[in-house]
Amino acid sequence: MSHFKLSQSSGLIKIFWPLYMGLFLVGSEMYIISPLLEAVSYDLSVSIAASAQLITSYVIIQAILGPFISTLYDKLGPRAMITIGIIIFSIGNILSALTYNYWFVVCSRGIAGLGVAFFGPSTWVWISHRIEENLRGKAIAFGMASFALGQVFGVPIGAYSAAFLSWQLVLAIIGIAAILLLPSIWKRISSHSSNAIEMAPDNTHFDNNIIKTLLSPWQDKNLRWSYIVTFLFHSASLGAYSFLAIYLSKHFFIHDKYIGFIGILSGIGTFLGSLVIGYISERLFVKRRNGVIIFLIYCSLGGMIAVPLAFQMSYLILSVIFIFIWFLFSGSFDSCQQHSVIFLSKDNIPTSLSWNTSILYAASGVGVLIMSIRPEEPNFISGMAFLMMLVSLVSSLYLHIRIRNIDDK
Repeated sequence: MSHFKLSQSSGLIKIFWPLYMGLFLVGSEMYIISPLLEAVSYDLSVSIAASAQLITSYVIIQAILGPFISTLYDKLGPRAMITIGIIIFSIGNILSALTYNYWFVVCSRGIAGLGVAFFGPSTWVWISHRIEENLRGKAIAFGMASFALGQVFGVPIGAYSAAFLSWQLVLAIIGIAAILLLPSIWKRISSHSSNAIEMAPDNTHFDNNIIKTLLSPWQDKNLRWSYIVTFLFHSASLGAYSFLAIYLSKHFFIHDKYIGFIGILSGIGTFLGSLVIGYISERLFVKRRNGVIIFLIYCSLGGMIAVPLAFQMSYLILSVIFIFIWFLFSGSFDSCQQHSVIFLSKDNIPTSLSWNTSILYAASGVGVLIMSIRPEEPNFISGMAFLMMLVSLVSSLYLHIRIRNIDDK
């Protein structure tokens, strides 16, 4: 398998920019919808709670079908998987813009999510296979940063659109923008890979037994522990984030129209966290095979401190600082975790990555469910976040010890 001989960040961006832009659009879409819920509710004649199901249908399809779809990677190859994903994603967004029927829009959002299930894991795998090992962490981090940058711009774009544009037009623009990326994506993948086999790891093969392929990541004990870390960290982080607006509104009397700035702040933190890990990985992760696992420990420790304190400050500025630190560690965690899953996967990397994404979404749901027991009590939310981050820290430490012992042997 050949590698690009790249030594500078600009080289990575030059090669992978269409894929990074695709990740940016996916990230933007997830956060553009939130400020538009009231407008969607009015146009579709449903409650705001019902309009929020547009977000749910988008992510739940990825969570449920993602691992199944990933089993097609070795048979179809990266070019077909990514192209199919972009096309389906675009169709889902454009269909969402063509009707005022609630259930049709919900189904269209599910179609867009299906496209992401094709596009997302295939993109990460292709990037990781086409780059030298010492730059792999940085290439993945740039992708995570692109997704986070979508969050940064998605919130204000959604808020602006709510005031001056229709939500249908916003979704249509995203769909058209994704289609415009296809020629550049097609050119880059086809020019570096003649077939699917070249893109796959040397020891990867397509197993005709779909169930066996689907469950193969769970047979690896290290991967199972990695998934546990993902579940615990994001149960705490995403669960607490869901009730952050309630806390800020109640304790600091922040008007609803300013709450969106917290989304921007968290996006900036995630963006910078991803970039920091990208530059560190270029040096540390290659010198120490389990260096990426070490940083999962640090991120869990940082989250264990920052998330509870964000809900305990008496002054808004201190709470904002800890929110920023919280998502600085969150962005670092996501980049490290993507890298660690690739590092731990002996084969079947697409399915391993898809499971990690599905677990992330499941963790969000479980975290929200737990913290909704007492959603207006910051002490309860802080306590549960601290507890889950603590267990994530211990699990990361155990995984590090396991891998170190294996390497020593």
